[in-house]
Amino acid sequence: MKKITFSCYEHDIVYILNCICLTKDILKTGRKEFYDHYFKKEMFNTYMYDLTLMQKLIGYKANRVFYNFNDYDFFIGQSDYINIGDREFKYLFGKQRLERLKEITQEEQYKKQITKFNEIPKIIKNKFFTNFWNFRKNA
Repeated sequence: MKKITFSCYEHDIVYILNCICLTKDILKTGRKEFYDHYFKKEMFNTYMYDLTLMQKLIGYKANRVFYNFNDYDFFIGQSDYINIGDREFKYLFGKQRLERLKEITQEEQYKKQITKFNEIPKIIKNKFFTNFWNFRKNA
């Protein structure tokens, strides 16, 4: 099997992911003229699995490339696009987008801090909390 790589802008990925979502909706609601033209009825589960997997892989990779965000299946750009009322790609640029990127960076930093804290051995954590509460009682 051959592999192809190509470059996309953020709005291109949003279009691709929206098309995947639309295809999944067509599979679920099953408008006969669309369904019969593009799909085999007995392959429903395979199609849904493949589409969901493709959606997650694209979202995961795009989040890593565009946002340096490693742990989120749903593409942040598509999520933002869906939440914007006018469905225009203006939000990808400008001050509002820079604020959103700062929020994403902060979320990533919080996740790293939580992960780092969870890696601390339990004995040290218990000692920290015990000392903290003893200090609060004595204060």
